[in-house]
Amino acid sequence: MSLIKRFTNSIGNLKSYGQLSRLKPGKSFLYLLLIFLVSYLVFTYRVVTEVNYFIQITRDQITEDVPDFELSNGSFKFYGEMPYIRGDDDLGFKFIIDTSKNADDLASQHNIINGFIITEEEMISYSYGRGDRLSFSSLPMEFNKEHLVNLLPKIKIFAWLFLFIWFFIRLGIKQLGILLLTLVAMIAAAIFNVRLSFRNNWNVAIYASTLPMLVHIVDALAGKPLGILQTLIYWGLAILYIFLGVNQISKEQRQGGPMQEGPQELDQVYN
Repeated sequence: MSLIKRFTNSIGNLKSYGQLSRLKPGKSFLYLLLIFLVSYLVFTYRVVTEVNYFIQITRDQITEDVPDFELSNGSFKFYGEMPYIRGDDDLGFKFIIDTSKNADDLASQHNIINGFIITEEEMISYSYGRGDRLSFSSLPMEFNKEHLVNLLPKIKIFAWLFLFIWFFIRLGIKQLGILLLTLVAMIAAAIFNVRLSFRNNWNVAIYASTLPMLVHIVDALAGKPLGILQTLIYWGLAILYIFLGVNQISKEQRQGGPMQEGPQELDQVYN
């Protein structure tokens, strides 16, 4: 059975589930992998698009809104109005730059609990009122606004590294999901009194997930309008197709199909 035929049958031809359940594991795994790759390509496209958008927006904001600054020879210089304060009082986070005062005075004056304070000589990061100091004299480097803007595109490297690692994690999660659906198929087989091997149930689980994965891909392309509802739809559709498919296999068995062979013949057919 061709790949396209398996795709269309798994969605629109429940009578084919008996034949689909008897396919070799290698074919079924390749089918699952190809559909997963399509889904992951869509995910990759969205991540890369969002990263590029973030880089462009951040670059524009820094260029237009952030005054020039320079770190050199262990000293920080800021060419804007001070104190330069950014943050969110609701979140309890503040970012303050003032090279004319020391950090302790700034922290007391602005009641900073979480955030950062940058002075001429040091940077202090605060977490729940506790500050960790970093002296600029310990940094043998020069850094300015232009360097920061030019550094932003390097985020893409981390994005691609994340996508590479996340591919294998997602593939493992997908396999775990198929195993859970295999258990559902085993329960359905017990309910409909159908004798199926683990491999048969595994095949049913894979092909029953075709339509749910297609819904997932369309939802991702549309910008995730379904939200958490997409997860419920995925599992609901997959379980529904499993029960409908196994029910169709039970009818095939009762009508004298290959699943009505004796124990030895059954193992030859399905294992």
